[in-house]
Amino acid sequence: AVEGLLRRLQSLPSNLVLEADIKMLMAELVLLNVEVLFHQGDTVRATEELLRLRQDYPESDCSERSYLIEAAYHGSVGNYSFAQKTLLTLSTRYPSSRLVAQSIFEAALYCEKRGVDFYADAVRLYNELVEGFPEDSLLFTAQLKQGDLLRKMNDFAGAQIIYETLIYSYPNHPQRYAAELARAECLLAIAKNDATQIKAVASILERLMDLPNVPVDFMMEIAYKWAFALNASGRSPEAVEVYFMSIERFLLNATSSNQLGVTGRYWVSRALLDLGTLLEETGSLLEARKIYLKLQAYNLPGRKLAENRISNLPSTN
Repeated sequence: AVEGLLRRLQSLPSNLVLEADIKMLMAELVLLNVEVLFHQGDTVRATEELLRLRQDYPESDCSERSYLIEAAYHGSVGNYSFAQKTLLTLSTRYPSSRLVAQSIFEAALYCEKRGVDFYADAVRLYNELVEGFPEDSLLFTAQLKQGDLLRKMNDFAGAQIIYETLIYSYPNHPQRYAAELARAECLLAIAKNDATQIKAVASILERLMDLPNVPVDFMMEIAYKWAFALNASGRSPEAVEVYFMSIERFLLNATSSNQLGVTGRYWVSRALLDLGTLLEETGSLLEARKIYLKLQAYNLPGRKLAENRISNLPSTN
């Protein structure tokens, strides 16, 4: 169909009034043909059409967008290095394009996917976007990802600075909660075994439970880490209370339970397993057994581990 439309356009009589519109439409059709060919796996013809597009319509919006489409294809087949290179070609060939910030952002994503050895390069790409496009809509997400990468590289102090910048720069951002939680995790990592510092982090996490409009998965993660911090600072009874509260609020409540995704269910499992351990330590074996059974009843991750723990519980008769 695309090729038929192209032939019809090429057969139209010369008309200076319509020439610009026809050229724009032809460029769009060539780009559409590229997408079709990539979807069909015909990379040879797709590459030929890409060259044709960029040679015949070098200044068109389609030529710029073609780099995003080409990169997306190579990324979909796991060729992250080539996808990254393609996106950065767009940013250097069309430095004034409205797509440059997006191309740098996506290049950083592919750079991260290349593995641990490329995390530092990805951080630099995110920083390039932050410094070059301070008003871009991708800025918050780029900085959040930059902080996450720094955490993976064990640079918790550097990540903390980025999260705090986001928190104070975007007080009303709908995803501010992600920066708040990540900052608390940095503080928890920096605190190590310092009970006083961990206690302070527990207070921060407790306040995060009052944030509005936070997805259930994130709320469950915050609750788990609050309880974890309480236990790590020597306040096990309070940790048990928070674990019970989180299970009641996010697992046993039908509305919240239906909203739990893969991530939320993971944190519920962690909470149940940790709570079971604490109950075992205090001799509450029947309660611990009930907690472990919930992993099986709700078909949660870690149910095999729970089954093993149940079988190893001392007899309560």
